[in-house]
Amino acid sequence: MSSLDEGIFTLETGLPLSTGVGDLEKNNPAPAGGYSPKRIYDSDKLGVTHVAFDAGIELPEHSAPVPIVVQIAQGAVEFHAGGVVHRLSSGSVLHLGAGVPHSVHSVEPSHVIVTFLK
Repeated sequence: MSSLDEGIFTLETGLPLSTGVGDLEKNNPAPAGGYSPKRIYDSDKLGVTHVAFDAGIELPEHSAPVPIVVQIAQGAVEFHAGGVVHRLSSGSVLHLGAGVPHSVHSVEPSHVIVTFLK
């Protein structure tokens, strides 16, 4: 199966990394009672990871060594950073600086795209 058949493409081609939430669900389904991170693109300038969450999952506090952009493709999460809880739902976008501790709680089954700005 080619990457075209899977709906995931590289940025060099100018085509999208995914053609929709259906591709995300198909290529990285959320395990029951858990979450699944999957790197879908990596280069010297940026990395893109899709994280699929089942409902009610807590991703403990952690940080990224580079700035990140968090996009909610589907679902809803509570994003804890800097003592503030941000409720993010489908279409929400959040930018976070390098090294900022944060945690995530999935309110419902969710698909989250995290872009690492290297």
